[in-house]
Amino acid sequence: MCPVCVATTAWLVAGTTSAGGVTGFIATKIYKKTRPAKAAHAPLERSKEK
Repeated sequence: MCPVCVATTAWLVAGTTSAGGVTGFIATKIYKKTRPAKAAHAPLERSKEK
């Protein structure tokens, strides 16, 4: 491959990897904000009926 083709391919791979990392980071932040908070030591309620 010619040097221009190698450089273009490297640029595309780096851009894709970078975009994937940013997307994952943003998705994680949004997920943490929208997820309901868990109670620290809340006992589980169980039905006594069988």
